[in-house]
Amino acid sequence: MSFRDHSLRSLIQQNLKKTLPLQPEEKVPYEPSLSNWGNYFQERIEIPTGHGDIIGYLTLPQPDSCLFVLQHGAGSSAMSFAPMIPELLSNSDNSGGFLSLDLRAHGETSVQPETDMSLQTLTNDFVHAVQYVQNMFHLEEKLILVGHSLGGSICTEAVFQKRLPNVSGLVIIDAIEGSAIESFNYMRRYISTRPSSFSSIEEAISWHLKTLTIRQHSSACITVPSLLIPSEDSSCYKWRTDLASTSPFWSDWFTGLSDKFLTSACGKLLIVAAADRLDKSLIIGQMQGKYQLEVSPASGHFVHEDAPVQMASLLIKFWHRNQPLVLPLKV
Repeated sequence: MSFRDHSLRSLIQQNLKKTLPLQPEEKVPYEPSLSNWGNYFQERIEIPTGHGDIIGYLTLPQPDSCLFVLQHGAGSSAMSFAPMIPELLSNSDNSGGFLSLDLRAHGETSVQPETDMSLQTLTNDFVHAVQYVQNMFHLEEKLILVGHSLGGSICTEAVFQKRLPNVSGLVIIDAIEGSAIESFNYMRRYISTRPSSFSSIEEAISWHLKTLTIRQHSSACITVPSLLIPSEDSSCYKWRTDLASTSPFWSDWFTGLSDKFLTSACGKLLIVAAADRLDKSLIIGQMQGKYQLEVSPASGHFVHEDAPVQMASLLIKFWHRNQPLVLPLKV
């Protein structure tokens, strides 16, 4: 079924506005078709690197529109942004383009070595993937880079290093240097205490909702399946990404993020779940008007999954605000 099927898009949009209260051991109803990438994007792209393929999901922009490049965070996948795609399409009059990428060691990407998760390596992967798609489809539209958590650091690094031309906007979602560094010990405890496997996809979705890791039922049905792979004996589902093995890179991912974000030469938007997460540099920068700040207090860390309707509206308004000014020709 096509991502432009209006009945499916309408159903997804209605479900995204609902919340589903859960009882302690209740399993949620799960519709497998909701997690099909084809409901949200036009194409699945295999991007060769010489060491395996980066997987991306693409909807081409219309002329004079823009391409939103979407990069997920650690432990997530490119499908993390799928819940807001129907709203982004609707709010852009079906003109916007979207490229969502699986990081190495995540989703369906198979780039080796998966043990190299340094920020520079991940940024190189990201830049290579974007440039490959631009060349393949002869895209000259402006880019809006949107990154969640680690993805925010990657997008910021690419802009800070001036690796990609045509970037008109940088959006980072709940990626804050100070609070990220302070949460490292909590993250280690979280990873060590979460289930190592699930008996079914439904059980995994229920766990994400009951723990408030994701707060929207429909979003969890769309995004959680891509986080899991069958065990070798097919008796259960286990995590696709070994988050614990990435811990040596955590400091590298976030150290210096605030200053790089503030000095990036493009429009900037920071979206957070709580304003009290801002560190000193970001507080001063916000007071000086160096970036736009938006707060989504009803959301958790996965703001774009918890509030996809609000997120889509913010992104489209940000795009319009940062379009280049075209002056009329003098006669």
